[in-house]
Amino acid sequence: NAERLRVVYLGPALPATAVQALAPLVTGSDDGNVLAAYRPDAAGTPALALVNPNGLLMLRFGADFDVARVRQDLVKVVH
Repeated sequence: NAERLRVVYLGPALPATAVQALAPLVTGSDDGNVLAAYRPDAAGTPALALVNPNGLLMLRFGADFDVARVRQDLVKVVH
């Protein structure tokens, strides 16, 4: 399942060099506002969310998230 995982950034535009450095991250947009409920709107709200293709929230992390913990949790979800 890990090969089916896509890391998509939906925030403000990033410089092309930043996107390249963060590969396999890809940038996208939420033109239909489907993910609006997961956007940070105040301090302490999620800064990172894992949403399945059906729009179900699987994981969420605040702005101070630990990358190692995110990786551990992702491994659990995709295997």
